[in-house]
Amino acid sequence: MSGPAKLLIALIAALSVVALGLSGYLSWSTWNSSPLAGCTGEGLIDCDTVLSSVWSKWLGMPVSLFGLFTYVVILASLGPVAKYANGLAWTVLFTCSLLAAGAAMWFIGLQALVIHSFCFYCMIVHTCGISVCVCTLLLLRSVTEEVEDEPMSAFFGGPETVAVPVDESPRLLGFRPLVASVIAAVCLGILMAGQLLVKPETMVLEVIAVPSVEEETSDEFDVELAEPDTSQEDEPEELSFTPISEPSEGENGEELFEEEFEEEDDSPEQQTRSSRMISIGGLPQAIDLSESIVLGNPDAEHVLVEMLDYTCRHCRRLHPYLHASLERYGDQLAIVVLYVPLSKKCNSSVKRDQVVHLHACDYARLGYSVWKLAPEHFAEFHDYLLEKEKAPSIFDAREQAMRLAGEAVLIDEELKNEAFVRVRKNCAAHVKLKTGLPLLLTEKGMIRGVPQSEAELFEFLETKLGLQPLPSSAQ
Repeated sequence: MSGPAKLLIALIAALSVVALGLSGYLSWSTWNSSPLAGCTGEGLIDCDTVLSSVWSKWLGMPVSLFGLFTYVVILASLGPVAKYANGLAWTVLFTCSLLAAGAAMWFIGLQALVIHSFCFYCMIVHTCGISVCVCTLLLLRSVTEEVEDEPMSAFFGGPETVAVPVDESPRLLGFRPLVASVIAAVCLGILMAGQLLVKPETMVLEVIAVPSVEEETSDEFDVELAEPDTSQEDEPEELSFTPISEPSEGENGEELFEEEFEEEDDSPEQQTRSSRMISIGGLPQAIDLSESIVLGNPDAEHVLVEMLDYTCRHCRRLHPYLHASLERYGDQLAIVVLYVPLSKKCNSSVKRDQVVHLHACDYARLGYSVWKLAPEHFAEFHDYLLEKEKAPSIFDAREQAMRLAGEAVLIDEELKNEAFVRVRKNCAAHVKLKTGLPLLLTEKGMIRGVPQSEAELFEFLETKLGLQPLPSSAQ
Protein backbone atom coordinates (compact mmCIF):
# COMPACT_ATOMS: atom_id res chain seq x y z
CA MET A 1 0.00 0.00 0.00
CA SER A 2 1.04 3.58 -0.60
CA GLY A 3 2.00 6.01 2.13
CA PRO A 4 -1.37 7.84 2.17
CA ALA A 5 -3.24 4.52 2.48
CA LYS A 6 -1.10 3.44 5.44
CA LEU A 7 -1.65 6.83 7.07
CA LEU A 8 -5.43 6.47 6.69
CA ILE A 9 -5.34 3.00 8.25
CA ALA A 10 -3.35 4.35 11.19
CA LEU A 11 -5.82 7.21 11.60
CA ILE A 12 -8.80 4.82 11.51
CA ALA A 13 -7.09 2.69 14.17
CA ALA A 14 -6.42 5.69 16.43
CA LEU A 15 -9.99 6.99 16.15
CA SER A 16 -11.39 3.52 16.83
CA VAL A 17 -9.25 3.09 19.95
CA VAL A 18 -10.54 6.42 21.34
CA ALA A 19 -14.15 5.52 20.53
CA LEU A 20 -13.67 2.02 21.96
CA GLY A 21 -12.36 3.33 25.28
CA LEU A 22 -15.12 5.91 25.67
CA SER A 23 -17.82 3.41 24.65
CA GLY A 24 -16.58 1.08 27.37
CA TYR A 25 -16.68 3.88 29.94
CA LEU A 26 -20.20 4.90 28.87
CA SER A 27 -21.40 1.29 29.03
CA TRP A 28 -20.06 0.89 32.56
CA SER A 29 -21.55 4.21 33.68
CA THR A 30 -24.97 3.52 32.15
CA TRP A 31 -25.13 0.01 33.56
CA ASN A 32 -24.21 1.14 37.08
CA SER A 33 -26.07 4.49 36.95
CA SER A 34 -22.80 6.17 37.93
CA PRO A 35 -22.07 9.86 37.24
CA LEU A 36 -19.53 10.66 34.54
CA ALA A 37 -16.36 12.51 35.45
CA GLY A 38 -16.44 16.17 34.53
CA CYS A 39 -20.16 16.36 33.72
CA THR A 40 -21.50 19.31 35.71
CA GLY A 41 -25.08 19.14 34.43
CA GLU A 42 -25.05 22.84 33.59
CA GLY A 43 -26.45 24.21 30.36
CA LEU A 44 -26.81 21.93 27.34
CA ILE A 45 -23.99 19.63 28.48
CA ASP A 46 -25.77 17.19 30.78
CA CYS A 47 -24.44 13.65 30.50
CA ASP A 48 -26.70 12.34 33.28
CA THR A 49 -29.84 13.42 31.46
CA VAL A 50 -28.69 11.78 28.24
CA LEU A 51 -27.58 8.52 29.83
CA SER A 52 -30.66 8.22 32.04
CA SER A 53 -33.07 8.74 29.14
CA VAL A 54 -34.88 5.87 27.43
CA TRP A 55 -32.75 6.56 24.34
CA SER A 56 -29.60 5.41 26.12
CA LYS A 57 -30.72 1.77 25.91
CA TRP A 58 -31.82 -0.70 23.26
CA LEU A 59 -34.03 -3.52 24.55
CA GLY A 60 -32.70 -2.84 28.04
CA MET A 61 -29.02 -2.82 27.07
CA PRO A 62 -26.84 0.30 26.91
CA VAL A 63 -26.48 1.38 23.27
CA SER A 64 -22.81 2.09 23.96
CA LEU A 65 -22.30 -1.69 24.17
CA PHE A 66 -23.06 -1.90 20.45
CA GLY A 67 -20.59 0.89 19.81
CA LEU A 68 -18.04 -1.10 21.80
CA PHE A 69 -18.63 -4.16 19.59
CA THR A 70 -18.55 -2.10 16.37
CA TYR A 71 -15.16 -0.57 17.09
CA VAL A 72 -13.69 -3.92 18.15
CA VAL A 73 -14.72 -5.32 14.75
CA ILE A 74 -13.28 -2.29 12.94
CA LEU A 75 -9.92 -2.72 14.66
CA ALA A 76 -9.91 -6.46 13.93
CA SER A 77 -10.56 -5.84 10.22
CA LEU A 78 -7.74 -3.33 9.74
CA GLY A 79 -5.00 -6.00 9.70
CA PRO A 80 -6.44 -7.97 6.75
CA VAL A 81 -7.38 -4.72 4.99
CA ALA A 82 -3.75 -3.58 5.09
CA LYS A 83 -2.72 -6.78 3.25
CA TYR A 84 -5.46 -7.17 0.66
CA ALA A 85 -6.92 -4.69 -1.81
CA ASN A 86 -10.23 -6.49 -1.70
CA GLY A 87 -11.90 -9.20 0.33
CA LEU A 88 -14.26 -9.88 3.18
CA ALA A 89 -12.30 -7.61 5.52
CA TRP A 90 -13.06 -4.64 3.28
CA THR A 91 -16.77 -5.41 3.38
CA VAL A 92 -16.68 -5.71 7.16
CA LEU A 93 -14.75 -2.46 7.56
CA PHE A 94 -17.01 -0.55 5.19
CA THR A 95 -20.16 -1.95 6.85
CA CYS A 96 -19.05 -1.05 10.37
CA SER A 97 -17.84 2.42 9.38
CA LEU A 98 -21.18 3.19 7.71
CA LEU A 99 -23.02 1.85 10.76
CA ALA A 100 -20.90 3.95 13.13
CA ALA A 101 -21.57 7.10 11.11
CA GLY A 102 -25.29 6.39 10.77
CA ALA A 103 -25.70 5.68 14.49
CA ALA A 104 -23.75 8.86 15.25
CA MET A 105 -26.15 10.97 13.19
CA TRP A 106 -29.14 9.25 14.83
CA PHE A 107 -27.97 9.89 18.39
CA ILE A 108 -26.81 13.43 17.70
CA GLY A 109 -30.28 14.15 16.34
CA LEU A 110 -31.92 12.63 19.44
CA GLN A 111 -29.80 14.72 21.78
CA ALA A 112 -30.50 17.91 19.84
CA LEU A 113 -34.20 17.48 19.05
CA VAL A 114 -35.64 15.14 21.69
CA ILE A 115 -33.49 15.12 24.84
CA HIS A 116 -32.35 18.76 24.49
CA SER A 117 -29.12 17.92 26.29
CA PHE A 118 -25.74 16.69 25.14
CA CYS A 119 -23.21 14.24 26.55
CA PHE A 120 -19.74 15.35 25.51
CA TYR A 121 -18.38 11.82 25.91
CA CYS A 122 -21.07 10.61 23.51
CA MET A 123 -20.30 13.47 21.13
CA ILE A 124 -16.63 12.47 21.02
CA VAL A 125 -17.61 8.89 20.17
CA HIS A 126 -20.00 10.12 17.47
CA THR A 127 -17.34 12.40 16.01
CA CYS A 128 -14.94 9.45 15.88
CA GLY A 129 -17.59 7.34 14.12
CA ILE A 130 -18.19 9.92 11.41
CA SER A 131 -14.45 10.46 11.01
CA VAL A 132 -13.82 6.70 10.69
CA CYS A 133 -16.41 6.52 7.93
CA VAL A 134 -14.83 9.42 6.02
CA CYS A 135 -11.35 7.90 6.37
CA THR A 136 -12.64 4.51 5.19
CA LEU A 137 -14.12 6.09 2.05
CA LEU A 138 -10.83 7.86 1.37
CA LEU A 139 -8.93 4.63 1.97
CA LEU A 140 -11.18 2.71 -0.42
CA ARG A 141 -10.65 5.36 -3.08
CA SER A 142 -6.89 5.40 -2.51
CA VAL A 143 -6.48 1.63 -2.77
CA THR A 144 -8.78 1.42 -5.79
CA GLU A 145 -6.74 4.03 -7.65
CA GLU A 146 -3.53 2.25 -6.63
CA VAL A 147 -4.77 -1.08 -8.03
CA GLU A 148 -6.02 0.52 -11.27
CA ASP A 149 -2.79 2.50 -11.82
CA GLU A 150 -0.47 -0.47 -11.31
CA PRO A 151 -1.06 -2.19 -14.73
CA MET A 152 -0.76 1.16 -16.54
CA SER A 153 2.55 1.89 -14.82
CA ALA A 154 3.95 -1.48 -15.89
CA PHE A 155 2.70 -1.00 -19.49
CA PHE A 156 4.56 2.31 -19.87
CA GLY A 157 7.72 0.93 -18.30
CA GLY A 158 7.30 2.61 -14.94
CA PRO A 159 8.99 1.46 -11.73
CA GLU A 160 8.14 -1.97 -10.49
CA THR A 161 5.74 -2.14 -7.57
CA VAL A 162 4.78 -4.90 -5.23
CA ALA A 163 1.49 -6.32 -6.43
CA VAL A 164 -1.34 -6.10 -3.96
CA PRO A 165 -3.38 -9.33 -3.89
CA VAL A 166 -6.85 -8.95 -5.34
CA ASP A 167 -9.85 -11.29 -5.16
CA GLU A 168 -10.18 -13.69 -8.05
CA SER A 169 -13.63 -12.24 -8.86
CA PRO A 170 -12.98 -8.61 -9.79
CA ARG A 171 -16.59 -7.96 -10.71
CA LEU A 172 -17.52 -8.34 -7.04
CA LEU A 173 -15.49 -5.22 -6.36
CA GLY A 174 -18.36 -2.98 -7.38
CA PHE A 175 -20.87 -4.94 -5.32
CA ARG A 176 -19.00 -4.92 -2.03
CA PRO A 177 -19.80 -1.29 -1.16
CA LEU A 178 -23.41 -1.95 -2.11
CA VAL A 179 -23.57 -5.06 0.09
CA ALA A 180 -21.94 -3.18 2.96
CA SER A 181 -24.40 -0.29 2.58
CA VAL A 182 -27.41 -2.63 2.67
CA ILE A 183 -26.15 -4.46 5.76
CA ALA A 184 -25.40 -1.19 7.56
CA ALA A 185 -28.82 0.22 6.65
CA VAL A 186 -30.57 -2.91 7.97
CA CYS A 187 -28.61 -2.82 11.25
CA LEU A 188 -29.31 0.89 11.70
CA GLY A 189 -33.01 0.30 10.98
CA ILE A 190 -33.12 -2.41 13.65
CA LEU A 191 -31.46 -0.03 16.13
CA MET A 192 -33.94 2.77 15.42
CA ALA A 193 -36.98 0.49 15.38
CA GLY A 194 -35.96 -1.09 18.68
CA GLN A 195 -35.72 2.31 20.35
CA LEU A 196 -38.91 3.70 18.82
CA LEU A 197 -41.13 0.65 19.28
CA VAL A 198 -39.75 -1.05 22.41
CA LYS A 199 -38.91 1.57 25.01
CA PRO A 200 -37.47 0.19 28.26
CA GLU A 201 -39.12 0.74 31.63
CA THR A 202 -37.88 3.94 33.22
CA MET A 203 -38.56 2.54 36.71
CA VAL A 204 -37.55 -0.92 37.85
CA LEU A 205 -38.07 -2.54 41.25
CA GLU A 206 -34.99 -4.53 42.27
CA VAL A 207 -35.81 -6.90 45.12
CA ILE A 208 -33.22 -6.81 47.92
CA ALA A 209 -33.18 -8.85 51.10
CA VAL A 210 -34.27 -6.77 54.09
CA PRO A 211 -32.79 -6.90 57.60
CA SER A 212 -34.78 -8.32 60.48
CA VAL A 213 -36.37 -5.78 62.78
CA GLU A 214 -34.76 -5.92 66.22
CA GLU A 215 -36.20 -3.45 68.64
CA GLU A 216 -33.31 -3.75 71.05
CA THR A 217 -30.73 -2.64 68.48
CA SER A 218 -32.56 0.50 67.43
CA ASP A 219 -31.13 3.90 68.23
CA GLU A 220 -31.36 7.45 67.03
CA PHE A 221 -29.35 6.71 63.91
CA ASP A 222 -30.78 3.37 62.79
CA VAL A 223 -31.94 5.05 59.62
CA GLU A 224 -28.46 5.54 58.28
CA LEU A 225 -26.14 3.06 59.98
CA ALA A 226 -23.58 1.34 57.78
CA GLU A 227 -23.69 -2.42 57.43
CA PRO A 228 -22.90 -4.07 60.75
CA ASP A 229 -20.11 -6.60 61.27
CA THR A 230 -21.98 -9.92 61.42
CA SER A 231 -18.97 -11.63 62.96
CA GLN A 232 -19.70 -9.88 66.25
CA GLU A 233 -22.76 -10.54 68.38
CA ASP A 234 -22.57 -7.28 70.31
CA GLU A 235 -25.02 -4.52 69.56
CA PRO A 236 -23.64 -1.69 67.39
CA GLU A 237 -22.34 1.25 69.36
CA GLU A 238 -24.04 4.57 68.91
CA LEU A 239 -22.27 7.60 67.57
CA SER A 240 -22.32 10.91 69.35
CA PHE A 241 -20.74 14.29 68.91
CA THR A 242 -17.91 16.29 70.36
CA PRO A 243 -17.87 20.08 70.40
CA ILE A 244 -16.22 21.55 67.34
CA SER A 245 -14.82 24.93 66.50
CA GLU A 246 -16.70 27.49 64.50
CA PRO A 247 -17.14 26.28 60.92
CA SER A 248 -14.55 27.56 58.49
CA GLU A 249 -15.65 29.60 55.54
CA GLY A 250 -14.88 28.50 51.98
CA GLU A 251 -14.08 30.81 49.12
CA ASN A 252 -17.76 31.29 48.37
CA GLY A 253 -18.90 31.61 51.95
CA GLU A 254 -20.01 28.01 52.38
CA GLU A 255 -19.76 26.45 55.82
CA LEU A 256 -17.52 23.40 55.99
CA PHE A 257 -18.31 20.46 58.21
CA GLU A 258 -15.75 19.17 60.66
CA GLU A 259 -15.11 15.45 60.21
CA GLU A 260 -14.36 14.33 63.76
CA PHE A 261 -16.75 12.70 66.17
CA GLU A 262 -16.61 10.20 69.03
CA GLU A 263 -18.70 7.50 70.59
CA GLU A 264 -20.74 7.82 73.75
CA ASP A 265 -23.13 5.73 75.80
CA ASP A 266 -26.88 5.46 75.26
CA SER A 267 -28.98 8.07 76.97
CA PRO A 268 -31.95 6.89 79.09
CA GLU A 269 -34.19 9.32 77.27
CA GLN A 270 -33.27 7.75 73.95
CA GLN A 271 -33.84 4.20 75.19
CA THR A 272 -37.38 4.97 76.39
CA ARG A 273 -38.47 6.84 73.27
CA SER A 274 -41.34 5.18 71.42
CA SER A 275 -40.56 4.02 67.91
CA ARG A 276 -41.95 2.37 64.80
CA MET A 277 -39.38 0.16 63.13
CA ILE A 278 -39.51 -0.71 59.42
CA SER A 279 -37.06 -2.87 57.48
CA ILE A 280 -36.11 -1.42 54.10
CA GLY A 281 -34.47 -3.40 51.33
CA GLY A 282 -30.93 -2.12 50.73
CA LEU A 283 -30.44 -0.52 54.15
CA PRO A 284 -28.41 -2.46 56.72
CA GLN A 285 -30.68 -1.69 59.68
CA ALA A 286 -34.34 -1.01 60.28
CA ILE A 287 -35.64 2.56 60.22
CA ASP A 288 -37.18 4.17 63.26
CA LEU A 289 -39.83 6.48 61.81
CA SER A 290 -40.11 8.38 65.08
CA GLU A 291 -36.49 9.50 64.64
CA SER A 292 -36.54 10.12 60.90
CA ILE A 293 -37.42 12.99 58.57
CA VAL A 294 -40.84 11.89 57.33
CA LEU A 295 -43.14 13.52 54.80
CA GLY A 296 -46.72 12.34 55.10
CA ASN A 297 -48.26 10.07 57.70
CA PRO A 298 -45.64 8.32 59.92
CA ASP A 299 -48.19 5.56 60.55
CA ALA A 300 -48.73 4.95 56.83
CA GLU A 301 -48.94 1.37 55.59
CA HIS A 302 -46.54 2.08 52.72
CA VAL A 303 -43.19 3.77 53.31
CA LEU A 304 -40.77 5.02 50.67
CA VAL A 305 -37.21 6.08 51.53
CA GLU A 306 -35.85 8.78 49.25
CA MET A 307 -32.10 9.35 49.02
CA LEU A 308 -31.51 12.77 47.52
CA ASP A 309 -29.30 15.81 47.15
CA TYR A 310 -30.82 19.28 46.84
CA THR A 311 -28.30 20.11 44.08
CA CYS A 312 -29.16 17.00 42.01
CA ARG A 313 -31.17 17.88 38.88
CA HIS A 314 -32.86 14.49 38.70
CA CYS A 315 -33.86 14.75 42.37
CA ARG A 316 -35.52 18.05 41.55
CA ARG A 317 -37.35 16.47 38.62
CA LEU A 318 -38.65 13.66 40.83
CA HIS A 319 -39.82 15.95 43.64
CA PRO A 320 -43.14 17.18 42.16
CA TYR A 321 -44.10 13.60 41.31
CA LEU A 322 -43.54 12.48 44.90
CA HIS A 323 -45.42 15.53 46.17
CA ALA A 324 -48.35 14.58 43.94
CA SER A 325 -48.15 11.00 45.24
CA LEU A 326 -48.57 12.16 48.84
CA GLU A 327 -51.73 14.00 47.81
CA ARG A 328 -53.05 11.09 45.76
CA TYR A 329 -52.59 8.40 48.40
CA GLY A 330 -53.05 10.43 51.58
CA ASP A 331 -52.39 8.56 54.83
CA GLN A 332 -51.43 5.38 52.96
CA LEU A 333 -47.99 6.75 52.06
CA ALA A 334 -45.02 8.19 53.96
CA ILE A 335 -41.68 9.29 52.51
CA VAL A 336 -38.51 9.18 54.61
CA VAL A 337 -35.88 11.70 53.49
CA LEU A 338 -32.21 10.69 53.64
CA TYR A 339 -29.61 13.22 52.53
CA VAL A 340 -26.75 12.09 50.29
CA PRO A 341 -24.93 15.31 49.27
CA LEU A 342 -22.73 14.96 46.18
CA SER A 343 -19.82 16.89 47.69
CA LYS A 344 -16.58 15.58 49.13
CA LYS A 345 -16.95 18.00 52.07
CA CYS A 346 -19.27 15.51 53.75
CA ASN A 347 -19.37 12.55 51.33
CA SER A 348 -16.11 10.61 51.26
CA SER A 349 -17.16 8.70 48.12
CA VAL A 350 -16.96 11.92 46.08
CA LYS A 351 -13.39 12.43 44.95
CA ARG A 352 -13.76 15.75 43.14
CA ASP A 353 -16.26 18.54 43.77
CA GLN A 354 -18.29 19.94 40.90
CA VAL A 355 -19.45 23.55 40.90
CA VAL A 356 -23.12 22.59 40.82
CA HIS A 357 -22.71 20.59 44.07
CA LEU A 358 -20.54 23.16 45.88
CA HIS A 359 -23.09 23.83 48.67
CA ALA A 360 -24.69 20.36 48.75
CA CYS A 361 -23.56 19.65 52.32
CA ASP A 362 -24.80 23.02 53.56
CA TYR A 363 -28.27 22.51 52.07
CA ALA A 364 -28.48 19.08 53.71
CA ARG A 365 -27.43 20.48 57.10
CA LEU A 366 -30.00 23.26 56.84
CA GLY A 367 -32.73 20.79 55.96
CA TYR A 368 -31.86 18.54 58.87
CA SER A 369 -31.63 21.48 61.28
CA VAL A 370 -35.01 22.90 60.26
CA TRP A 371 -36.58 19.47 60.77
CA LYS A 372 -34.94 19.12 64.18
CA LEU A 373 -35.84 22.60 65.45
CA ALA A 374 -39.18 23.19 63.71
CA PRO A 375 -40.47 19.92 62.24
CA GLU A 376 -43.83 21.53 61.43
CA HIS A 377 -42.03 23.77 58.91
CA PHE A 378 -39.79 21.14 57.33
CA ALA A 379 -42.12 20.33 54.41
CA GLU A 380 -42.26 24.03 53.53
CA PHE A 381 -38.48 24.34 53.59
CA HIS A 382 -38.05 21.08 51.66
CA ASP A 383 -40.37 22.33 48.91
CA TYR A 384 -38.60 25.70 48.90
CA LEU A 385 -35.25 24.04 48.14
CA LEU A 386 -36.66 21.79 45.40
CA GLU A 387 -39.48 23.70 43.73
CA LYS A 388 -37.43 25.50 41.07
CA GLU A 389 -35.11 24.25 38.34
CA LYS A 390 -32.08 25.21 40.44
CA ALA A 391 -31.59 25.41 44.18
CA PRO A 392 -31.78 28.90 45.70
CA SER A 393 -28.52 30.55 46.65
CA ILE A 394 -27.03 29.31 49.89
CA PHE A 395 -27.49 32.78 51.41
CA ASP A 396 -31.21 32.81 50.58
CA ALA A 397 -31.52 29.27 51.93
CA ARG A 398 -29.96 30.30 55.23
CA GLU A 399 -32.31 33.27 55.56
CA GLN A 400 -35.31 31.05 54.86
CA ALA A 401 -34.11 28.48 57.40
CA MET A 402 -33.69 31.16 60.08
CA ARG A 403 -37.13 32.55 59.31
CA LEU A 404 -38.70 29.12 59.83
CA ALA A 405 -36.59 27.74 62.68
CA GLY A 406 -34.74 30.66 64.29
CA GLU A 407 -31.07 31.59 64.54
CA ALA A 408 -30.17 28.30 66.22
CA VAL A 409 -30.40 26.67 62.81
CA LEU A 410 -27.04 28.30 62.02
CA ILE A 411 -25.28 28.60 65.37
CA ASP A 412 -26.12 25.37 67.21
CA GLU A 413 -22.80 23.48 67.08
CA GLU A 414 -24.17 20.22 68.43
CA LEU A 415 -26.85 20.26 65.75
CA LYS A 416 -24.21 20.77 63.06
CA ASN A 417 -22.30 17.75 64.34
CA GLU A 418 -25.46 15.69 64.47
CA ALA A 419 -26.35 16.59 60.89
CA PHE A 420 -22.82 15.74 59.75
CA VAL A 421 -22.93 12.27 61.34
CA ARG A 422 -26.31 11.52 59.81
CA VAL A 423 -25.15 12.59 56.38
CA ARG A 424 -21.97 10.52 56.55
CA LYS A 425 -23.94 7.41 57.45
CA ASN A 426 -26.41 8.01 54.64
CA CYS A 427 -23.53 8.34 52.18
CA ALA A 428 -21.92 5.13 53.41
CA ALA A 429 -25.20 3.25 52.94
CA HIS A 430 -25.66 4.75 49.48
CA VAL A 431 -22.21 3.66 48.32
CA LYS A 432 -23.07 0.03 49.08
CA LEU A 433 -26.10 0.25 46.79
CA LYS A 434 -23.87 1.15 43.80
CA THR A 435 -26.33 3.42 42.04
CA GLY A 436 -26.95 7.11 41.45
CA LEU A 437 -29.45 9.68 42.72
CA PRO A 438 -32.30 10.05 43.28
CA LEU A 439 -33.00 6.65 44.75
CA LEU A 440 -36.21 5.25 46.21
CA LEU A 441 -36.16 2.30 48.60
CA THR A 442 -39.11 0.25 49.82
CA GLU A 443 -39.69 -2.72 52.06
CA LYS A 444 -39.34 -4.85 48.92
CA GLY A 445 -36.14 -3.35 47.62
CA MET A 446 -34.70 -0.61 45.43
CA ILE A 447 -36.54 1.40 42.75
CA ARG A 448 -34.17 2.41 39.96
CA GLY A 449 -34.90 5.19 37.49
CA VAL A 450 -36.81 8.46 37.36
CA PRO A 451 -40.37 8.49 35.95
CA GLN A 452 -41.11 10.65 32.93
CA SER A 453 -44.44 11.79 34.40
CA GLU A 454 -46.46 11.60 37.60
CA ALA A 455 -48.88 9.22 35.85
CA GLU A 456 -46.02 6.80 35.28
CA LEU A 457 -45.08 6.97 38.96
CA PHE A 458 -48.71 6.44 39.99
CA GLU A 459 -49.01 3.36 37.80
CA PHE A 460 -45.77 1.96 39.20
CA LEU A 461 -46.77 2.50 42.84
CA GLU A 462 -50.20 0.98 42.30
CA THR A 463 -49.10 -2.06 40.30
CA LYS A 464 -45.82 -2.84 42.08
CA LEU A 465 -46.53 -1.72 45.65
CA GLY A 466 -50.29 -1.99 45.85
CA LEU A 467 -51.21 1.61 46.75
CA GLN A 468 -54.77 2.71 46.08
CA PRO A 469 -55.68 6.32 45.18
CA LEU A 470 -58.09 8.19 47.41
CA PRO A 471 -61.63 8.35 46.01
CA SER A 472 -61.24 12.09 45.39
CA SER A 473 -57.95 11.52 43.51
CA ALA A 474 -58.89 8.56 41.34
CA GLN A 475 -59.80 9.69 37.86
